[in-house]
Amino acid sequence: MSQERSIYTTTARARAGQVKVEGTGETLPVALPTALGGANAWEGWSPEQLHAAALASCMQQSLALAASVRGLSVENSSVTADVSLEHSGPLRYAFQASMRIDLPDLEAGESQNLIAEAARACPMASGVHIDGL
Repeated sequence: MSQERSIYTTTARARAGQVKVEGTGETLPVALPTALGGANAWEGWSPEQLHAAALASCMQQSLALAASVRGLSVENSSVTADVSLEHSGPLRYAFQASMRIDLPDLEAGESQNLIAEAARACPMASGVHIDGL
């Protein structure tokens, strides 16, 4: 990673049952979902949940950026990210992600153009299926 090109860096460290984002003083509890053998009660965030949250928030921020350049508002927009854990053999797992984006204040053509522009700007959107694109 080139220092000249980097505009923001963060670090997270995971240990059994928790992940800490450096510089925030915050620790998030992490746990296996019940479908993968986790406890019945909610004990913490799963990697799938964290990935979905990161994907949705990254795309929402990218939409806001693209909209501001165009003089548009996405104040009433929402991004929903679905993340599935897939299994393809012994110790072979992958995330499959998709997003749905609701831009109720924009016309269909304008929405599609803005979503396409935001998808190019969002570093996490590469390879993610976006409904309507």
